Amino acid sequence: MNLAHTFSCGLCQSQVPLGAHVCTGCQGTVIYGPTHREVTNYPMLPALIVFFGLMYLIGMSNWHGMLTLALAVITYVVFRQLVYRWRRGMIRTFRRM
Repeated sequence: MNLAHTFSCGLCQSQVPLGAHVCTGCQGTVIYGPTHREVTNYPMLPALIVFFGLMYLIGMSNWHGMLTLALAVITYVVFRQLVYRWRRGMIRTFRRM
């Protein structure tokens, strides 16, 4: 097997060909890039901190609430892109017990 076209499994350390969806050694699931959960859930915390932090700091009125919500949505979108770019090149192996 050509090592230039393989990667090492994070669970069992066996060489797995690029493009495989299952590890040949431990039968773990190979994930390329970010999972759906990482892209959708990780950006929630900064967005909630922005939303509730600004609500606490500036109080609640009609336009303040809309401004705070808009800033929280922008924060979510920005952090979603950051998570995607951070995990884009990663290859990981998961196994359910």
